[in-house]
Amino acid sequence: MCQDLLPLSVLARNADMFMDFCLISLLFSQVFRNGVHVSEK
Repeated sequence: MCQDLLPLSVLARNADMFMDFCLISLLFSQVFRNGVHVSEK
């Protein structure tokens, strides 16, 4: 039973990290795009 649960918990942790990474990259891309627009003005 423990052997079955371990991979699931590892997958869940990796999924959380992946989601965090996606959110952070989205934020950075938005900030970068806004910064480019501001500098063009």
